[in-house]
Amino acid sequence: MSNIKLKAFHLKNKTIYPVRKIEFNNPLNIYTLAKKDKTDLVVDDTETTILQFTNYSDNNNIEIYEGDIFQWAKDSYGIVSIVKGQWVFSNNNGYFSVNGYCKDGVVVGNFYTDIDLLNHQDLVNITF
Repeated sequence: MSNIKLKAFHLKNKTIYPVRKIEFNNPLNIYTLAKKDKTDLVVDDTETTILQFTNYSDNNNIEIYEGDIFQWAKDSYGIVSIVKGQWVFSNNNGYFSVNGYCKDGVVVGNFYTDIDLLNHQDLVNITF
């Protein structure tokens, strides 16, 4: 059975937090985010981008989330996204199955917080 886990990128303070609770409302959903100091941050859809857990872990047992930047082989990088219902690492060379490569590399950053990694030759033309 799949484990549904979410993180949220807070647009204002440029930080990723675990999602503790979701209140589905119309027109905006409300998210309670767990801060490191154990306090909550309550935000809505306009303040966050939600990142879903892929149910895969990397070579170091780090959970892989949507938007993560993954490195495998010596110098191959990809951004985790979902394409046609499948989790993939996408880069300028195409799409690579997360299932097939997850234990061959490591999460090195995230699309939202590690902008410098987007300058890598594999990622320069990737949009997310």
